[in-house]
Amino acid sequence: MVEILNYRKEDSKDGHVVARFDIQVPEWDGVILRNLCLLRKGNATWITFPKHKVYGDWLPEYYSDIDFDSQVKTMAFFAKVKDALDIYITGDRLLPF
Repeated sequence: MVEILNYRKEDSKDGHVVARFDIQVPEWDGVILRNLCLLRKGNATWITFPKHKVYGDWLPEYYSDIDFDSQVKTMAFFAKVKDALDIYITGDRLLPF
């Protein structure tokens, strides 16, 4: 199960950040991942782990402290989180993981 916690709508400066939220995964001994981000640009929506800013030579770069060992696993995980968000927004709180 994935449980959505602390869902917060957000008005970002660039308009891409829709909301920030936490998730709990009971199968992972109740691990809570905080400050995931729901983004939208045009018709596309996606989810990211929280990122921190590191200043390079000229422009800041953003890095996540959390990652999977493959892009396939990352995309599958975020698809499940997106499904959980859709259900959360419509009223149910839990989705089988």
